[in-house]
Amino acid sequence: MNWTKKIDKNGQLVVFENQWHFSGVSKEKTEKMRYLAIIQVKPESTFEPVEIQGENEHFVIGDWKIKASLNVDHPAIIEVYKKDGSSGLVSSGQLILDGTTYKGGVTGSAKLMEVIDGKSVFKETIDILPPSILRAQLRN
Repeated sequence: MNWTKKIDKNGQLVVFENQWHFSGVSKEKTEKMRYLAIIQVKPESTFEPVEIQGENEHFVIGDWKIKASLNVDHPAIIEVYKKDGSSGLVSSGQLILDGTTYKGGVTGSAKLMEVIDGKSVFKETIDILPPSILRAQLRN
């Protein structure tokens, strides 16, 4: 399905194959809800089933450990670590990976560290609202 009506360089409608879609619906009406979607993206010929272990807010999927705050009464936080210590992500707070603490320079920033070609690469970012949302906020 090509619901965006994207066309190719010849003006023909692009046909997307092997698409996946997700729809999340609550069983009852609620003011707040959190979803955690864990998606494995691999070429079709390399797909292997992955066992998911865990419950509540702690999950183990293949080589990865995930902790996600799904309770809407607590701050939204996600932490992801590769078991071998070569990668880690936190949505806020300090990233502690393989004995090293990455504090970053901005309070509340998301932090990512991964080993690439034998070198530790650290990145930090903050949420930035798009200009269209900022304009909409001014209207209200």
